[in-house]
Parts: sequence; structure tokens; C-alpha cells
Amino acid sequence: MKTSKFVQLDPKVLMEYIYEDSFLTSENYIVTHNLTEDMRSFAPKDNIGSNNRYSNQLVSLDPVLNKYGIRSSENYNFLQDREYTQNLPLKYDRVKLHFPIDFSFDDYVGCYLRVFVMDYDNTNLINLSSYYFDKQNQDRFNSELQLSSPPNTLNGRLWGKYIEIAYPAPSVISLQRTNNIANSNSINYNISGGIGISNTAPVMMEFGYITKKDEINNIITYLLRAPYQTSVPQTPDYENLSITIEPNSDGDWFDIYGTYNGTSAEFNTWIQLEKKSGKSYYVEYVITMFEENIKGKSMNIVINSDFNEKVEYRPIVKYSSTTSAIEVVMRVIDKVDSSIITRRSSYGLLPDEISKYSRSLVRINVDGTKTPKIYNLRSGGSMFDAFDGLNNRKFNLDIFGDDIQTVKVPYPLLVNMNSILAKTESAVVGGTIWRGFGKLKIIVDPFDNIFKFTLAKDVRTVTYQKPSAPTTTSTTPTASSLSESSFSTVSDTNTNTNSRLASPIQNNTGGTYNKVIIDYFNLLNAGTINLYFKDHSRSIITSLYRKTGEIDLKNGTVVFKLDKGKVNDVRQIYESGINMFYITSTNEETDETTVIYEGTFIMSDSIDYVEEMSDIFSSENADVEIIRDDQKETAIVTRRSI
Repeated sequence: MKTSKFVQLDPKVLMEYIYEDSFLTSENYIVTHNLTEDMRSFAPKDNIGSNNRYSNQLVSLDPVLNKYGIRSSENYNFLQDREYTQNLPLKYDRVKLHFPIDFSFDDYVGCYLRVFVMDYDNTNLINLSSYYFDKQNQDRFNSELQLSSPPNTLNGRLWGKYIEIAYPAPSVISLQRTNNIANSNSINYNISGGIGISNTAPVMMEFGYITKKDEINNIITYLLRAPYQTSVPQTPDYENLSITIEPNSDGDWFDIYGTYNGTSAEFNTWIQLEKKSGKSYYVEYVITMFEENIKGKSMNIVINSDFNEKVEYRPIVKYSSTTSAIEVVMRVIDKVDSSIITRRSSYGLLPDEISKYSRSLVRINVDGTKTPKIYNLRSGGSMFDAFDGLNNRKFNLDIFGDDIQTVKVPYPLLVNMNSILAKTESAVVGGTIWRGFGKLKIIVDPFDNIFKFTLAKDVRTVTYQKPSAPTTTSTTPTASSLSESSFSTVSDTNTNTNSRLASPIQNNTGGTYNKVIIDYFNLLNAGTINLYFKDHSRSIITSLYRKTGEIDLKNGTVVFKLDKGKVNDVRQIYESGINMFYITSTNEETDETTVIYEGTFIMSDSIDYVEEMSDIFSSENADVEIIRDDQKETAIVTRRSI
């Protein structure tokens, strides 16, 4: 279990003392005996890489002036070092010094933190750390001052940087005793001269700023400001205090609440009892959703009264379909001294639970439900004209009853179909031009624009041998059956495409016939499809226009609408000299956007378009001959063959 206690050391320094049962370390260490003060100090060896290493420790030189030097038995002969080996992992406690995101120590050289305990007789002090931080040391500044990800918000301030040190947990090493004697060659024995450390005294700390730095003959000394002193217990306070996350039995949400001795009622009672002893608490819950180990947004909820009331939380799983988790941090904050007791818990969502909290809820089974009949009104007429038409056809209007509803349904659009290929080369099949990658030019009008694209991976013609005795049945297809009989769908199991065979192109004079195979681009699993108009500084995005009902992602058909309110922005992109459009696919899980197709566009109210249309008109009418007959007021127009 991990427990944190927060103490405000300075308006710009927040200390977090971390107890964590699973934080285990094995490292070789040095015990330094200060003969002047008869004090022993612990420090990991320099080659370990710990922030609390030997070379990052200070030693007192003048207690009156508060003058310190860097610990070194080579520079100071009153220091004696002994090295020890630690083979088995041991629980370590940690201290984090949190700073504001914009903090740079102002006019101070740096800071220092001393962590110490009493020996078993409660007579001598033993240093577990005498750590100092010099901001002028660039290597240490880059490696030891870390950025918080994400920054923490506590006591109304955003804490975005921290320094962390670790040392053997006093609650563990103090128990390295047998028959009330410290175990030989244990840390408890080595750092105390054989006496051991106290298992009742608290862990004490001093924090201060470094005000001045001097260097004489390559020996650096520091002057320190009077320190701030505080202490924490060797074991976390209120071990019976915890937090619970559980699904609610009456609905699809979670109940989150604090407990004491296992119940929320005692949690409220405990806070009221603490209030009588001079501690006024309020509770803050920080709820965070994780999807496949990716951290989502956090929600903060503050409770000032009714502490046995449960927080109701319903998560939204946006992207994951396999693993998700809810993490809750409960902070019990003292209004008097701003000290904080932290508890943390998490709840992992199983795959069958994720569907209940997904972005789109589980679909309801509608098998066996009544399907309403929808009647289209006659174009240009009113509802009553439609009813008259039904009467003329002897329809029974009693089926409508008194409840008549108008239902909006998707409608087709009269727009040009742009046939495009996701390959470099264009193709012409059956009179349809399939334009390759980058070879389609669309026209943007100064009104609402509807763009319809059909995207294929490949278009090819396959030649087949005619059967020896073909049997032909002549039918006249109706208007409604033309689109159904023109193509037959063929499943291609080897590619992510949906192929269709066009109607056979018969060759009556030979023994073969041709079929056109179109491998449509299956966009069902392509993510979010968008149409982009983009230059270096602007980007106009339009999503799929689903009101038309003509979108068929399986067969590569997409429709976009560019509102007239965005046309001026598109015009600015065109006037910048970059007239590109892109059809893109965005993977919502990875937030990666790839280009499916790209082409160019032209504004219909631009000079370039007018000149282009003029050239086309001139070329089309260059070979036209007109014979006028003024008496009959007629003219004969012919086009000469070339």
C-alpha cells in the first residue's frame, strides 16, 4: 500500500513523505562518522546513481554561522567513512520536494534537506540524508529537478517540479533486532554504532535555502538560511483510513467513499472526533480514467460536510475495448495547517463492464418490435393532396388513425460523382474516368458545396471465354432495378476491398467477353473520415454529411458538405497558392491521421476558373460553321470533322 503525507514547508515548497510497502531497493552504502559531533550519517555510494548519494551530502563546519561543506573525508579529517554491502532488497521511504512550475529558486543558490532519527537510547542523532541541491550545477539541475507529469494542484497552487530522495525506511530498519540487540552487520547496527535506531521516535526533517556559495582552493562551502523543522511518524497515521470504489447495485455507476475501520459511517465519526481535537478536515477526491494505460482527464470533487455520503461516478470509455481502470486519490486536508493525508485506490474494468460505459452504449435488442410504415408525400403537394391520391387508389386511410407523424428521412442529392483511385495512375472504364492520386480537381462554389467521392483501390478489365451455347434471356429492366442489375457484388477475401463486377461487355464477333472488376476501398475500419482544405497556417475540416443517406463506407462512397460560411476561409487558402484538398483517416486510439486521397481544387469565382472556362469554350467552338438564312430567320450550325 502507498500512503503520502503532505507538509507545507514554505509558500513555494511542498513536502510529500511517501510510505510504500512495495518500494524495495538494494544498494551499497557508506556510513560517515563525524568525530567532532559524534554523529553518524548514511549515504548510498556515488556509483549507485541515487539522488541521496554520498557526493550530494553536506557536513556542518560552523553551527553558529550555519556554514556547511560538501561531505568528503579527503577534505575534512574529522570525517571517517566505512563502506558496506547490502545484498537483500529493503523497503525505502521517499521524500518529494514539490515546487511551482515556474520556480527557479529566485536569488537563492539552491536548497537542502536533512532527514534524521534518534538512536535506540534517544540520545544521539543519526542522519539518513543531508541532501543539498545547487542550481548552478547544470548536470544536477537537469537530472535531479524533474517535471511532474501531470502537475499536481494542492492548496490552490500548481506544483510542476520536484526533487526526490530515498533512504531505508526507519520503521523497517529499527526492527532489525534480536533479543533487544541490533542485528550484527545490519543497517540498523552499522549506522548507529551497534546501538540501533529508535522505533518510537518520529522521523525529523529540516529544510532551508542556500544563501551563499564560496569556493577557495577548489573547496566549496555554503551558507544556509535558518531551516524549517517538521516531523512525521515512522509508520503512516490512521492506517485504518482507506478509500473504496465499488459498482452500484441499483444502476450503472460507481460509488466512491472514504472508510474508517471498513465503514463510511465511522469515516464521518472519525472526522467529527478529530474536529474536537482541533483538526478541521475536508475531503478531496481526484478521479482519473485510464484506457490501455493512457491517462485521461481528471475530475476533482470536494466534500466539506456529510462525509459518509457516497460520490456517484459514471465513467465514459472512449477508445479502449479491452482494458480500462478508474483511479481515485482521496486527500484528507487539514484547514488549519494544510497538512494532507492521502489514500489511493483503483478499480479495473473487465471487458464485459467496458461495454456498459463505452462512448456508444450497448444496443437494445429490437427483434420482434413493430416497424412503422413510412409514406412519402407527393412532391410539390400538401399532406391532404397525398391523402387524396391514396383515396383514388382505394387505400384505407383508417390505418393512419388520429396520430399522424411526419418523419424526416435521408434524401439523395443531385451532385457529381467523383470517381477516384488510391493509386498513382488513372483509369477509364465504361466511360467513367477514375482519377489517380492527386489528379482530381474539384470546383468550390461560393455557396454550400456537396462533394461525393467513390474511392477504389483498383479498376481492371478481365477477359473471359464465351460459353459455347450461351442462353440469353431478354428482359427490360425497370427504372428501380437498373442500379441493382448493373453490378453484382463479389467478396474478395485476400484484400480489404469489396469488388463488384460490372455488366459484361459482349464481343459478338469473337469468342470472348470482358468484365470490369472494381475493387472498392472498404472504409468501415478506417477510423474517422474527414475532408481537409489546408495550407501552412490554416486548416478547414469537414466531416461526413450523413443526412444524404448516400454514404456507403463498405463500397468506398463518402459525402462531405462544405458550408458556405467556410467558403471564404477556403478561398484564403486558395489565394495563398496552395490549392490542395485531402481525404483523411484518423485513428481515435492513437490520434494518427493518414491521407487516403489528395487532389486540387479551384474557386468558381476566381479569375483562373473564368479563364479556364473561356479556353474550354474557345476550343469547343473553334471548328463550328454557321450558315444564316435571313429571309427564313434560320441558321444551320455544323461542326467540321478534323
